[in-house]
Amino acid sequence: MKSQRTQLVLFQVTKEGTVDLPDGAVIVSLDFEDEGGLGSGRRPATAWVAVPVEKEPI
Repeated sequence: MKSQRTQLVLFQVTKEGTVDLPDGAVIVSLDFEDEGGLGSGRRPATAWVAVPVEKEPI
């Protein structure tokens, strides 16, 4: 069984709703913000991403 180390990193989501991710990264969770009254216009603001760690710790 092969295992891989990952690190959770917070990425900003663009106004268009996109996130530029490194190779092998996976979105784990999205945080939303409201852009209107009474919770209308919700959009993703940040994304928690599992990013593969390439180097071993020293």
